[in-house]
Amino acid sequence: MATTTKSNTILCAGCGAKIPRTVSICPYCVTPTQAAETTTEVAEATRERLGRMQEKEEFALAMQWTPTEEETPHGPLRRRRRGTLQLMATGLMTLCWPLFGDGPRAWLTTPLVILPLGLAALGLRNLMAARKARSALNRGELVRRAARIASRRSETTVHRRHGETTYFFQVEFADGSSGEFAFPGRGATHEPLATGVTGVAFTRGQRLLAFERIRV
Repeated sequence: MATTTKSNTILCAGCGAKIPRTVSICPYCVTPTQAAETTTEVAEATRERLGRMQEKEEFALAMQWTPTEEETPHGPLRRRRRGTLQLMATGLMTLCWPLFGDGPRAWLTTPLVILPLGLAALGLRNLMAARKARSALNRGELVRRAARIASRRSETTVHRRHGETTYFFQVEFADGSSGEFAFPGRGATHEPLATGVTGVAFTRGQRLLAFERIRV
């Protein structure tokens, strides 16, 4: 006799993200999940701690703040830099055109024209792709919520001998929901958020844009 196993996750009707069946509110777009099942294993200590934090004056001030500059994920940022360099190289090679050939007609037949045109096309393509990717990431609503960092992990990728680290924070909220949010690393001089830190999380979709720390 065949048996069916009930999935532990459901799809949010608001943003389509996979979320635990036990939550009643999507942690990414704050959409109520009517199909979610409530659980008795709620983090009462965390909710009480965040409740005390919301009574502080710093919390009210943090809720009025908006991040001035959102971090660009490594992928779109890398394509934007590559496109900018390609267009700069195109401009430099264009300035060198008069040094070759015997006039504009000769320039059109020399390989020195084909290379700049190819670089310009690649540069524009990379810039447009980076802009499209960034627009898609910024499509969601900016959400401010009382939160606690429950855990973190990181993934590092190497591109041309340069490492790029992305942190993934498991964030718990005052309503009992939790989710994993990505945050691009800012280099060795920036210390990532530690486990157990409380404050106001600024999220957009599945990205953590900023975190204003508030002790409680």
